[in-house]
Amino acid sequence: MSDIVHKIIGLSSSSEDLKELSRFLSLQEKRIRMQAESDVVQWLAQLDPSEHTIGYLRLLVGLLRENLKDLNSFKQLAARLLKEGKLKSDRKRVYQVARQFVQICLLDDPMFGIRALRQGIGTITGGNDSLLTPLHTGALHLCIKAKAYGEAKDIVSASKIELEQKRLGFTIRDYLGYYYYAGHVCCVIKNFRGAFDNFLNVLTAPTEGCVSKIQVYAYQRYVIVSLLEFGEVLFI
Repeated sequence: MSDIVHKIIGLSSSSEDLKELSRFLSLQEKRIRMQAESDVVQWLAQLDPSEHTIGYLRLLVGLLRENLKDLNSFKQLAARLLKEGKLKSDRKRVYQVARQFVQICLLDDPMFGIRALRQGIGTITGGNDSLLTPLHTGALHLCIKAKAYGEAKDIVSASKIELEQKRLGFTIRDYLGYYYYAGHVCCVIKNFRGAFDNFLNVLTAPTEGCVSKIQVYAYQRYVIVSLLEFGEVLFI
């Protein structure tokens, strides 16, 4: 057993142990990043994400590499984290892993990703349906890829009036992406008023003086749904 795995298992109980574990893993970050991918995958296989969430998550972050080869192993390991982990302990790193997970699932298995992300959303939000996180954006993207509009409708049905904190990794791209995808979903299910409201959220978001590509695409659809719903283009 690796000394890192041994430490993770031995220091995953009390709050004091977890603080010590976090300090230890911070010192090991470079080593984990430089370790052979297959070794890190092996270490993760020896851990239980429900009991060793912090260590499991740190090892997964160590696999966030440009040249990641074993995409399927990462996908399976990340899904375990999203389904079983105590995700509130380190939401910023959870969102980093989730972004890579979404990109992999877009390639071959969007439904697999949707199921895991929806469980992760439930854990992160604690049932607070009004909180918007990067997991919502990723889940909607996968729903559109899979044409799973029933799943998507469930996600967008509750108004999102709270945003995840920026310091925890929530970005303007997460915000714009969510409302753009939500608008797309509403178009497909012919809820044109809902589509109008979602595209309007994209167009009125502050983007520090720069118009993003997402906003350009949203404006094109905004014009169409405005005509369908109101018979004219309502100017912002």
